[in-house]
Amino acid sequence: MSLRHPAVLAGALVASLVVAVIAVGSASDQQRRSNNPDDLTNNTVSLPAASTTSQPAPTAPDTTPDPSASPTTMFGPSVWTVPVSELARDPRSDDWSARLWGRANIGAPGDWLLLSGIQQDGNDYSIPVYDAAMATTRRKVRRKFTFPGVFNVGPDDTIPWNDAWRPSDGNDGFLVILDSSTGHEWDLWNVSSPGYQTEVNDSEQCIIDDRTHPRDSTKRFDINADLCAASAVLITSPDGTTADLRSYRGNFPGAGGGGIQNGPGIVFPSEVAQGAVRHAWKLMIVNTMFGPECSPTERVDPAKFGVTCGSAVAPAGQFERVNGASQGGPARTETVPEGTRFALKITDAEIEAWLRSRGYSGARAETARIMAVSLRDYGWFITDSSSVGAGFTLAGAANPETQNQWTALGLTEDSDRSLLQGLFTRDRITVVAPPTNICADGTLSTFSCWASSTSYGS
Repeated sequence: MSLRHPAVLAGALVASLVVAVIAVGSASDQQRRSNNPDDLTNNTVSLPAASTTSQPAPTAPDTTPDPSASPTTMFGPSVWTVPVSELARDPRSDDWSARLWGRANIGAPGDWLLLSGIQQDGNDYSIPVYDAAMATTRRKVRRKFTFPGVFNVGPDDTIPWNDAWRPSDGNDGFLVILDSSTGHEWDLWNVSSPGYQTEVNDSEQCIIDDRTHPRDSTKRFDINADLCAASAVLITSPDGTTADLRSYRGNFPGAGGGGIQNGPGIVFPSEVAQGAVRHAWKLMIVNTMFGPECSPTERVDPAKFGVTCGSAVAPAGQFERVNGASQGGPARTETVPEGTRFALKITDAEIEAWLRSRGYSGARAETARIMAVSLRDYGWFITDSSSVGAGFTLAGAANPETQNQWTALGLTEDSDRSLLQGLFTRDRITVVAPPTNICADGTLSTFSCWASSTSYGS
């Protein structure tokens, strides 16, 4: 995928959407689809259709709807919320850290961006998030067949919608809808609506597809009523039941490159305003690991895993780049498995020194401090691939309320995407050991599979 500015992250979030068929305990049949010509897979398989029945986790917390709940507070305890201080160091920490530092982005090592969408018109690769409670209608979603996206939203299904909602203003046109009363998450990629069309994100393809893909007349695209998208997914468990993200602890291959749903890892301004981001972040990078896929024996051999073959680790739901690398990209020995969790080794005093060195003050300084502490205490998972840079996923400013909240926190300019510049150094990065996926067939694995649950420890 191309960007309109070389300094901005490409690899847009759902440009790496997958179309997966699950081979439990192995990701060899889980294929990634993308509109990026550098992405090499080209298979089309369907995910199970979503059902409207939520699947509770074995130890689900009380999910009685809370009138005060909002999408930013609906996610319960999970691997994302376990502090890194409680976790073991990965035996390959030095190796994975060196690889991340050296090739995560094209440019200066450690210059990893904040993807907020603030003043990034045409270059916005954040994830705007909308509250289903603010929907004013429900709309059907028609598929752009020529795009390589995932669909489990059926032709007769409708999703919550408000015509004022806008996707991110980049080539991906991505957005997430969260319903805190049910715990449901919908992810849309390259979506246009009756009230929103752009040069790179319009409904023309749905009109063309009606001519080239015969459909029942009741399922044809209505430009005055329907949404048109490259992908539309409702997060489900492996058995196809709709996931309740208030209690669901598994993953979802259709939600991104690493096969992990987006909501739990997005950083919301309301969290920062409350003084702490108490979960791991999402980071997309250039140098995600590629195939051929390691065998079960090879992937536990450091001489093979990441050297002669590749894989992804839990909580990943799939091995995204199983079919190989992009031409001219990093060598396999320079890549990092998706699902790997990193964290900062930094003291409070070092954070304060960094803030002084950057000249931050007021709300901007406090926001930077809160973010630095979170990246130390909870770290970040590698969740998606990029073709240009590395970036952390923030709730996007295409949602005007979100933009206003980021503004109050001191993020007001495009240059604020570099707010964390200088925080990361090679010797400050560490890796924690992966959690365990409970795969769809009940087997346990620290490697990728579509998992009904993921946890640290027994």
